Amino acid sequence: MMATFAERLRSLRNSKGLTQEKLAEQIGVKRSTIAGYEAPSKEREPDFDAVSRLANYFGISTTYLLGYSNVTNPEASVGLYATQKD
Repeated sequence: MMATFAERLRSLRNSKGLTQEKLAEQIGVKRSTIAGYEAPSKEREPDFDAVSRLANYFGISTTYLLGYSNVTNPEASVGLYATQKD
């Protein structure tokens, strides 16, 4: 089973050494919004704009962030495949 949005966001934030407050500042939301996204019990879902800002900030695909894929950056994978194929 793939990770949920909440798990992915928390993991990405922690891997960058960011607090919820700092990440919130970086993408223009309140700390409580980030906390709500990360809390499985709250099941707060981001809107498309927030998903896009988070994916851009972390340099990952939205499908990875949302838990639909385990590939963080499909464009890089396509490029890698094309390079290996030649």
